[in-house]
Amino acid sequence: MKRIALLIAAAAIVAGGIAAPQLPALAAARAAPSITIAAKSQLRPVTGDVYVIWHTAARSATVRGTVTGGANGEVLRLYAQQFPYTGAPKVVGKTTLTSQRYSFAVSPELATRYQARLFATGPSHKSLAASPKVTVFVAEHRHGTGGSSCNVPGQRPVCHQTWHEHVFVPPSALKTEMPKRWFIYFGLTLSRTGVPPPPKILKLGAGHVRVSRPTKISAHEYVVTMKFSIRIGNDGFYYTFQPCQRDTEAKDGLNLPGHHGCGTLHEIRRNRRYLG
Repeated sequence: MKRIALLIAAAAIVAGGIAAPQLPALAAARAAPSITIAAKSQLRPVTGDVYVIWHTAARSATVRGTVTGGANGEVLRLYAQQFPYTGAPKVVGKTTLTSQRYSFAVSPELATRYQARLFATGPSHKSLAASPKVTVFVAEHRHGTGGSSCNVPGQRPVCHQTWHEHVFVPPSALKTEMPKRWFIYFGLTLSRTGVPPPPKILKLGAGHVRVSRPTKISAHEYVVTMKFSIRIGNDGFYYTFQPCQRDTEAKDGLNLPGHHGCGTLHEIRRNRRYLG
């Protein structure tokens, strides 16, 4: 009987050893968290680049994304590094995780790279995860004033028009932007039976325009004067123009990277959104 009891006990131990791996693990290793990031502004991106307009109602963008594998109570910080990207990134936003989504409003002065990083606590210096970097670009702000009636003595058959183009830029970009060459796209439609619709196409160099040398108004503003000589005869007319300067974002962090048709296209559509 004792021998049989010992054999039964041994069998129970073996059976228990076989079944043991089927028991649930006491703890599982936490997967490394990950962060996505994207930027969006009120303006439609140009060639994929998100941008805002300096010191206007359209100067803000939103940087947002998701945190996968984060825990409630952990801290997400948004870092910004402004052109020329040589200084250390600075914290421009911070939030404690309560969900997977995050969002920050930003208003950069020049092209700025943003990155989100996750930390275990507020005082922590070692990040648990970091997102890729996303850039928000900044375009200059322009405001045109001038123009006068062509239906007064001395303004027909050739009407003379004077416009002043005010350009507002960050102070650090003024010396780079102010001397740049201007290119003027001009369009005119005529009608013998009233005011015609606006021109659909603007052509480079049309309009017999003269552009003055730039005048500095302040640390962030300069102005140029543009004088047009428009032959309209006795017809009804509609004219419009679009001035531009070529982008030099790689030099001063203003406007968009690369080139966007200014001075290289011979004609553009009147409603073209961006030209630089």
